[in-house]
Amino acid sequence: MTKRMPVVLISGASSGIGNACATFLAKKGYRVYGAVRDPEIYERNADEFFSLVKMDVTDEDSVRRAVQELLDKEGRINALVCCAGVCLAGSAEDSSIADYREQMETDFLGTVRLVRACLPVMRSQGYGRIISFGALESRYGMPFHPAFAAAKAATEAFSLSMRMELKPFGVDACVISPIDIRTGFTASRRMVAAWTAASPYNAYGSAALDKKKIDERRGLDPIKTARLVRKLIAARTTRPRYIIGNQFRRFPMGRAWSTATGLAEFFACRYYGLKNRLGKRGNDAH
Repeated sequence: MTKRMPVVLISGASSGIGNACATFLAKKGYRVYGAVRDPEIYERNADEFFSLVKMDVTDEDSVRRAVQELLDKEGRINALVCCAGVCLAGSAEDSSIADYREQMETDFLGTVRLVRACLPVMRSQGYGRIISFGALESRYGMPFHPAFAAAKAATEAFSLSMRMELKPFGVDACVISPIDIRTGFTASRRMVAAWTAASPYNAYGSAALDKKKIDERRGLDPIKTARLVRKLIAARTTRPRYIIGNQFRRFPMGRAWSTATGLAEFFACRYYGLKNRLGKRGNDAH
């Protein structure tokens, strides 16, 4: 009997990690459906052999239609890879409620919508693998990316919680926490409207952001993330979280953040050139 290749749905397949995963898995023979907002105007590269499906993760009806379209063609979903995301940069004060909402709608709630649309069929099948993308920055914070870090932290907590609920149904969930992957994500980062030259955060915030961009451009080739995704889809079981990227170069404490939060903050501030302006008395009243 011929082994059927897994059917994989990948959101955010038009660029970045999502595109790398969709392209790589399709070349390996997987039946890949890459979700993009506008397939009619999407310009494909010559090596993109995955099928396109129209989906806007911020629109629940769009998500449901796309999942149903896939099921009508394939009758199953073996794996879901949630890569769709945006990145808004700006200080916590300069970022508006609308900015926070946009970030959460795409990265966190977009993942939730997609997972909820796929879970019924996965439970019915008795198998399925859900791979979500967080960010290592969500574990220790990232200066001038508060909305992004918060959305990724919510995504990771959602995945880790869901993982425990799904075990009795044969469905497995895990999260990948990348840092500094070399993609078009750097160029697509958007500044919040209120971050202008007049912002009190502009001078040293811009310097920190420039350092972040350099790290991303020198970052890990996204194909290595795609290889990890393939490994996780094929594995019998997964661990809750996987970290990929060059985190040790930037933060000497590595994976020990949960027990060394203060040290993590110290190293992060030192790395980005942010000085602690508070004295020993901190915010005590004078």
